[in-house]
Amino acid sequence: MKSIAITIISIWVIGVFFLANAGDKYSLVSIGVGDTGTRHKIALCGAPLEDGRQVGKDKLEIPLTDNEISCLQQKGIPYSIISYDLESLNRATCEKNNRKIDSLRLRAMSPMTTNSVNASAQQGDPINMKYGSLGGYYSFNEITADLDLMRSKYPKLISVKKSIGTTSGGNPIWMVKISDNPDITENEPAGVFDACHHAREPGAMAALMYAMWYLLENYGTNQECKYLVDNRELYFIPMVNPDGYVYNQSTNPSGGGMWRKNRRNSGGGNYGVDINRNYPYQWGYDDFGSSPDPSSENYRGPSAASEPEAQSIISLINSHTIKVGATTHSYGNLYLTAYGYDEFDPEQLDVHNEYLEYVSALNEYSCGTAFLANNVANGRLQDWQLHERGIINIEPEIGSQGFWPSLEFIFPECRENLRCFLYLFWMAGARVEHNRFSLASGGNLAIGANQLVMNLQNRGQSASEPLALTFSASDPYITITDATIAVGSLSSREIRNVSMRFNLASTCPAGHTVKLTVSQNQGGFQRTASALFSLNGNYNFLSFKNNGETKTYLNGDGQLFMNQNALKQTVPQGLLFHDSNGKGFGVCADGFLQFTGSLFNEYQYEQMNNAQITTGGLIIRNANNPIMASSDIGNMLISGEKIIQTLFH
Repeated sequence: MKSIAITIISIWVIGVFFLANAGDKYSLVSIGVGDTGTRHKIALCGAPLEDGRQVGKDKLEIPLTDNEISCLQQKGIPYSIISYDLESLNRATCEKNNRKIDSLRLRAMSPMTTNSVNASAQQGDPINMKYGSLGGYYSFNEITADLDLMRSKYPKLISVKKSIGTTSGGNPIWMVKISDNPDITENEPAGVFDACHHAREPGAMAALMYAMWYLLENYGTNQECKYLVDNRELYFIPMVNPDGYVYNQSTNPSGGGMWRKNRRNSGGGNYGVDINRNYPYQWGYDDFGSSPDPSSENYRGPSAASEPEAQSIISLINSHTIKVGATTHSYGNLYLTAYGYDEFDPEQLDVHNEYLEYVSALNEYSCGTAFLANNVANGRLQDWQLHERGIINIEPEIGSQGFWPSLEFIFPECRENLRCFLYLFWMAGARVEHNRFSLASGGNLAIGANQLVMNLQNRGQSASEPLALTFSASDPYITITDATIAVGSLSSREIRNVSMRFNLASTCPAGHTVKLTVSQNQGGFQRTASALFSLNGNYNFLSFKNNGETKTYLNGDGQLFMNQNALKQTVPQGLLFHDSNGKGFGVCADGFLQFTGSLFNEYQYEQMNNAQITTGGLIIRNANNPIMASSDIGNMLISGEKIIQTLFH
């Protein structure tokens, strides 16, 4: 009887524990948000606005609890329910994912098949990145095991996992460092990259683990990965909130849990603090961006940095000189910068904008400051990093398919963010790029002596190594004078012109086009750029290739070919032209290229002067004048020289 009584009491205690922590049912809700006041009212209901997805100009789709929906009603905010009981829907999706994974594993064991266990994997994905047991995502134990596996496979590239702190639930907050000497501290540029401040965002963890495996697996074969590992100290914390994550595992063992905060016992049946509202800078700035209510999903905690998770991240950063970072979340197809607490631009706004433009162009994510992009929040890590430590932090909101997507989205969402992480790994140190080419004469080629001027810029946050430039031309009329040039270190953000001399033979026929190529060696990483110039100025275009990533394309006769994607962010305001189907490309007020399909139907091809339409895109010829504009139809044709000056940011 005593044993039975103990068992009954134990079951009752466990039941009360889960009841106190079960939380409300979640529904996906659509709300009209045409003004800031409505967003503030939603935030005052305790809803984390960053979990919402903007639909059109004035609609927000956001998961809300029953209590938060009741608050909307009390405040007179109209809404509609898209999906009821999100946790049950998530659970069903994850269970379906797990059945698919089981089926894939059975097929992979068969000698009659070579199918990968990872259904959405492609060639080039890390081979050690696998599906986990939580609807395809790793459990906390699986994350831990993967960190151990990384070390066992690559002991010279990644450190043994280290706990930088212990949560109130007794779980370690694991950190590893990837570098060529991972067990010692070197004087190399450093970055810090974390994921899962919020327990229901496993896509953030997966994307970060994917990037880590990519670096390690490709170190021996990819010059970019080798350069980054050899010349950086990269710190990774893939699970900032293990307590909340483990709690989701306990309530939804197959995946799909909706718990967000950590598991602090705040009393009165309330659990959890939003760790990303607990950092000291502008903590408790207002009650829109965080809540003083322990029952709220945005509860900021009893005091700034009260939580062991926030304390651990702060301590790690304060003990190193960190240049860049990424605090990774899901979901929303967004890249965000500070600040989130109010409508203020970040320090080094030009740098933030440049980085945002680059990473968002990779996958067409939206971008902006957190405050303006719907993420009204105070006490954020990103804000603290920038204001207190001067760290440039880009915050990805991974994916668009919810917190627990179908299996086929897991790897693509990781893959589409890889270049963002690689770019930030670069930016911790130096990244010297070619901005443009020109001739020292300011005009076209001339018989005899010429000088090619290369405009270089270090876009990174640290000084560069000395550079070695190699100048070449496979042309019978060209004699290179300066075949190799040594360039001293460029400081962070420095722009410098470098001149290379060559001679053009007097026998060169008029109209002949030459291709000049410059290879730049930055610490073993090679970038190559080419420029085309004509003796009579008919052609003057640039081809640029970076690590296999071609941004513009040259056809056989030296004309510049650019497709719609390549033209994005490369054309100055005012340039208008057709494609081969009569569709129109135009430049918006912000200078970004926009494809319309109907913008130029009223214009005739003959009015485009020197533009030549080709199948699949446009070839732009150099005008005989520097700029040709026709005010009566509003078209402007930019010469090749002008294109070179504006092609790359």
